[in-house]
Order: sequence, then C-alpha cells, then structure tokens
Amino acid sequence: MVTEHFPHFTFIGDAQNRGLAYGETLRDRIHTTFEVYHERLFAKSRLTENDFIARAQHVRSIIMNFNRQLTQELDAIAEASEMPGWQIYLLNARTEILNAKIDECTTVCFPQSALLGQTWDWFEGFEELTILVTYERPDGNKILTFTEPGMLAKIGLNSAGVGVCLNYLNHRHTLDGLPVHILARTILECPSVAGARRSIKHAGFGKSSHFLIADVANNALSIEFVGASAETVEPYNAAYLHTNHCISLDAPAQVTEENSSTARRLARARALLGNTDERTFSALKQILADTHGADFAINNPFHPSATFPGERIGSCGTFIMDLTRREMHVRKGPGEAHPFAIYAID
Repeated sequence: MVTEHFPHFTFIGDAQNRGLAYGETLRDRIHTTFEVYHERLFAKSRLTENDFIARAQHVRSIIMNFNRQLTQELDAIAEASEMPGWQIYLLNARTEILNAKIDECTTVCFPQSALLGQTWDWFEGFEELTILVTYERPDGNKILTFTEPGMLAKIGLNSAGVGVCLNYLNHRHTLDGLPVHILARTILECPSVAGARRSIKHAGFGKSSHFLIADVANNALSIEFVGASAETVEPYNAAYLHTNHCISLDAPAQVTEENSSTARRLARARALLGNTDERTFSALKQILADTHGADFAINNPFHPSATFPGERIGSCGTFIMDLTRREMHVRKGPGEAHPFAIYAID
C-alpha cells in the first residue's frame, strides 16, 4: 500500500528489550527486506551462502569486540523476528560485504546554523519499506533514525543535538572495521561531535563511506573512510557538501570520478550554495529539492540503473535535521509529491 509518510515506531528499554520489540513489531518488514536484497543483490553475487554466513559471523565478532550491547540488540532482533542471526548481521553490513558501485546520496551541513540533511537514493520500492525508529534508552537519551528494517540506524539525530548523514564511496576494502550502519548508530549514542570523533577512533576501517556529523554547538565533522584510511574534508563556502566520491585533499585518485553523476551533483550543489549567502533551513531545503539534470539530479526521479540492470534507482526520501530544535523534517519519495512531516525528540 502506498502511503504519504514513512511509518514511525518507538522502542523503549535496554538493548535486549529494544531488540525484542523491534524484531517482533517489524518481523514482516525485516523478512521482506532480506528477501528483496536476496533477489536483487545477494543471489546475483559471486559469493555463496556459506560465504555470506562466514562474513556475517565475522561482522558479529567485530561488533561484539566493539560493544557487546549492540550484538545483544541485534541478536534480540533476530530472535524476535524469527530470522537466522547471520541474516540480520548481513543486512547491517550489506554495504561492506557487497561493495556494489552506485551513485546515490547528497549530504549538506550548515554548521553555524546546526542544520544537516541529505537525500537517500536507492531501489524503487524501498520508499514503501523503509522506516523511522525512535529508541528510548533507560538513561533518558533518545535517538531518532531513518533506516531499513533489520538495521539499527542510518540517518538520524539524538536528544543531545547530534546528527549524522552518510554517503557511499566505492573502493576496495577488507572486512575488518565496524560496518557503516553500526557506526551510524554508535555516533547517534554520542553527546557531541567530539564524542563521535572518539568513537570513530576505535571503530576501525574496513569500509568505504563518508560520514557528515554535526552538533547543536555548531561543530561538524566530514570524514571519508576509504579502505584502510580516513581523511577529513574541509568546509566549502561555510558549509559541507558531499556526494559519492572522495574530495579530501589526500583522496585516492582512483575513487575521484570527474565525469560521473557524483561529480555533477557536487558541482550543482556548490553552484546552488554560491547563489545565496544564507545558511538557513530554506537554503538547505532548496539544495536537496533540486531536480536539475537528467539522471544526475540531486533530488532524482526513479530511473533505470546503470549498475543494476532491470532496476530503477531514485531519491527514496529527503531528510533535514534542525539540531537546535531536535527535529527531523522528512519527505518521502522523489520530487514534491508528498509534504514534509516533522518528527521531534522531546
């Protein structure tokens, strides 16, 4: 059934209780998510099921060594959703395990305004499957995240006024660091950008993604993970803008694609930023709502994928976070067919 907004769920308690509630409530969506990935990606990979199981088990050991409460929560999700545990870990590490090349998201941050946002581009149909989740922890801290069923986090903010966005980067890497979606959740448990920096230092590498992190105190961090390195990105015209290629000064040349969709989207975002001196909610929204260009628009209609034959890719959603107000403004799907909905952390 097509709906106007993403469904929103709240899970309360310690890691075990949150995981059990998550798995039971979202059981059908989690099963569907895995089935979709199996049909569209996993079954078409050169990896066998035994390969996937071995890699998922390895991911579990990495997460356990980092924070046992995260594995407790994931194991509880698997139990309550009646899924084999390795499938839940595979979902949470699908970016690292598959490393499939795709141009997708555009992220923007205005640190002096404590504003942060992005588009999230993926397979058509995921706009009807993805969800918003609020986690309420025993210590009173709250997290609001947009994510895929079975995953702990993706885009989001917390009650301390910390927000995170991310972009996929394509580069070879070993499977030896905390997966992207688990690191996103870890960042959302931090009280500040400084706290996020400390967590990142202990998270290892083994991923190819960009994280854009900001807090209510006007701090921001733009960091690119590429294989066994991590490089910070400097602000551009009092803002941070990023797409799906490395732009740090020390970026490996092989992942800087000058003529691709990602480079054209970044150039367009910079041009829009240059049209105004404002670093406001309206200015950020204008960038993320931009539909200029064919298959390389920032806010992209669903179109045939060059990477996945027979599939259509587009902007499944737009997310803007006002960290001062602890609000996430969310619009489902590409274009302006649906209104923004506002979700606040009390």
